[in-house]
Amino acid sequence: MTAAEREHWLSITDDPDWRRNYIHDPAISVDETVAVITAAAPPQPGRILELGCGYGRLTREIGRVYPEAVIIGLDINPDVLDVARGYDPRTTFLYDERLSHLSTTLDLIYSVAVFQHLPDGEKQAYIAQASTVLDAGGVLRVQFIAGDRDDHLDHWVPADRMIRWARAAGFADVSVDEGLAHPQWAWLTAVKAAR
Repeated sequence: MTAAEREHWLSITDDPDWRRNYIHDPAISVDETVAVITAAAPPQPGRILELGCGYGRLTREIGRVYPEAVIIGLDINPDVLDVARGYDPRTTFLYDERLSHLSTTLDLIYSVAVFQHLPDGEKQAYIAQASTVLDAGGVLRVQFIAGDRDDHLDHWVPADRMIRWARAAGFADVSVDEGLAHPQWAWLTAVKAAR
């Protein structure tokens, strides 16, 4: 992520309208988004992480679906994490840019409305990092926009490239679903191979 892109994402979090509707499109159903995430989850995941959790809107809902699970939210903006901690005190919120710094393994990693804003190298790095922190049978469920648009803030990627990156990272079962929760959204599902 360039310095200008990072500054943009850090600055918009002060906008009250963005804060209220941080999935960007208020017409997108949080319930439907949670259903899409959990449909790919392993049975009864014990440790779940949202990559790019923002204010914790989805972490709280995922915690309701899995009340026994440890929920972790990871974001690059300490200001949104301060708000998230008040909004969702059950979740552990961490300020970091890398999954590889985690001191625990995970059963499910998901991300929504993040990957379409990351350059390809960062997308690929997060997929590779996920494979190192997921337990065997763990699932990576990542929303992205399939396409070739690449400008200042939007970095779409062809679905076959996401699949290729996941396989190169060692994921065994890799697929992409399109049009779930939003007609423009695609979802990578990558399952870590059993040992």
